[in-house]
Amino acid sequence: MKTFKFPPKTLPRSPGIMEEWVAAIKSGNGAQTCSNFDYAAKFTETMLLSNVAIRMAAKNTFLKYNAEKMSFPNLPEADEYLTKAYRPGWNL
Repeated sequence: MKTFKFPPKTLPRSPGIMEEWVAAIKSGNGAQTCSNFDYAAKFTETMLLSNVAIRMAAKNTFLKYNAEKMSFPNLPEADEYLTKAYRPGWNL
């Protein structure tokens, strides 16, 4: 550990999600946070799709995902894990 050197800071370090969010709002110039929705939505979708793949692993098939239609054309039964049934009156 005596010869250990920290890597150079190539990305700005976040002071924290909440602090970043508040600073972006207060700036008034359209500042972005490090985890803005454009980045976070794609990342989250990928993570959630991996959960569907794990649930469908017993089917021994390759899942093909259609991002535009948000469905699995080759395995329609996997689509049930992409959304849930809402109670009447509570729809998105």
